[in-house]
Amino acid sequence: MSLVFAAIAPHGTLPEAPVPGAEKTHEALAALGRRFDAAAPEATIVMTPHNVHVEGHFAVVLAGTVAGSLAEFDAPEVMLSCPVDVELAAEAVVALHDDGLPVVGASFGPNDPSAATAPLDWGALIPLWFMGGRTEPQVPAVVVSPARDLSLSDHVRAGRALARAADASGKRVALIASADHGHAHDPDGPYGFDPAAAEYDDLIVRFVQEDSLDGVLGLDPAFVDAAVSGEGDLVFPELVRRVLSGERVSSLPGVRCRERVECDFATGSFGNAASVTDMGSLPYPDYSDYFEQFRTSRYDREWLPRLFLETSRGCWWGERMHCTFCGLNGSTMAYRSKPAARALAEVK
Repeated sequence: MSLVFAAIAPHGTLPEAPVPGAEKTHEALAALGRRFDAAAPEATIVMTPHNVHVEGHFAVVLAGTVAGSLAEFDAPEVMLSCPVDVELAAEAVVALHDDGLPVVGASFGPNDPSAATAPLDWGALIPLWFMGGRTEPQVPAVVVSPARDLSLSDHVRAGRALARAADASGKRVALIASADHGHAHDPDGPYGFDPAAAEYDDLIVRFVQEDSLDGVLGLDPAFVDAAVSGEGDLVFPELVRRVLSGERVSSLPGVRCRERVECDFATGSFGNAASVTDMGSLPYPDYSDYFEQFRTSRYDREWLPRLFLETSRGCWWGERMHCTFCGLNGSTMAYRSKPAARALAEVK
């Protein structure tokens, strides 16, 4: 058989874990669920940006089961466990490899894939909640992670490889691209407001409506002013100073910007910003503006604010034996920690 259903699905919210103003998103996901059921797929390939990350590689989950919850979104009761079509997952790995694309198969826990359960991230859980994850019987899934450091054209090639694997499987296969796009639509939201977000979303919608998704390949890099590759602590103050003074930032180590990104891709030169070696020398984080904005936002009525506390970076174990599924690379693997007194002082 071949692909019998395809969808681009958001992954921000569920009716069981609602946020204000998400009703239309829920209705759209429910409509996708009805179309999914009508197509009667026997397996689902779901591509999510929030599962395992492996530097320079696509990743395909080969565990027998994926399972997760929305506990980190204050909805621990929203849980989903879904069987994996391990045969189709293996065929996907072979198809990507045969097309010359870097790919790894990743499992979790037990050595026997049939006994392994890999984490199910929210990027896959939310679409599967509506499409195949709760049907009787469940539709087996294949979870695929993109490679953020590979080109858009490589991802197009990967899509063709996955379609070929679906054709060769002899099954009716659904494909779900789990993708939220512009995040900066609300000044009270977690990502703030940027007018480019609406412009970007409008372009993506037009590409879908016109069945011209190849237009994504021609998106103007101007949507991104600058980004830091690697740890940004050391270079960020100088980046801000230059932006405020109108100076060029392209010469800063690890900074990607419009004027050099095409050259970087052409040459394959992707140097990172310098990593922090002395964690105790980092400034104390100031969250006062976060709490001030939170108190004036609509989220203050329903959510409790949360803070992340960082006491170390890298991985003590990974320095000695790098786990296959780990997304840390050589430049950030070195284990570094804050002195105990400093970490305790941050908590207080």
